[in-house]
Amino acid sequence: MALTFDPAPDDMMKSPPRRLNDHFLTIKNLLDIAYVALFMGGVAVLNFMWFLERNGYHNAPSIWTEENPLYRRALTLTYVTIMMGQFMNILSRRHESQSIFNRYLWSNPILLGSIALSLVMMCIVIYTPFIQTYVRTANLTINDWSYALLGAVAMLVAHEIRKFFRRRRQKAAILKSKI
Repeated sequence: MALTFDPAPDDMMKSPPRRLNDHFLTIKNLLDIAYVALFMGGVAVLNFMWFLERNGYHNAPSIWTEENPLYRRALTLTYVTIMMGQFMNILSRRHESQSIFNRYLWSNPILLGSIALSLVMMCIVIYTPFIQTYVRTANLTINDWSYALLGAVAMLVAHEIRKFFRRRRQKAAILKSKI
């Protein structure tokens, strides 16, 4: 919902409209969605495994029970990693090829407020004891949060690198068409 309040990009009227017979969901889009999903899922699983490794539980599936507080903390870290990755994904995907690092980043206060509210709600779910017992979360440390943030930044960097090469291809195509 909050994305509907995004202002139109500056170059919106420079590109022709989509043809009526063009599909909105193309093979290219599906591959892009699959790439992001696999990358985000991979980062979340790596955070889960690194958490167990850092806490001395490498290759110990016997501790993978909901009653084990470390296992619940590892699951909570995985959940937070996915959520933080989604926040970065939303911010980065607002423009197909333009970098996130521009004035456009701050142009939608409703979206930024939605992300802030989501973070508050996530903290309520993680740190409120009676909700913890229902949702089966565990308190995260600052170190845990830093790993989740690191995963989200990795997601953002990967997406920004893809956008960089997309911009280069677009510029090359424009130069080629002028020749």
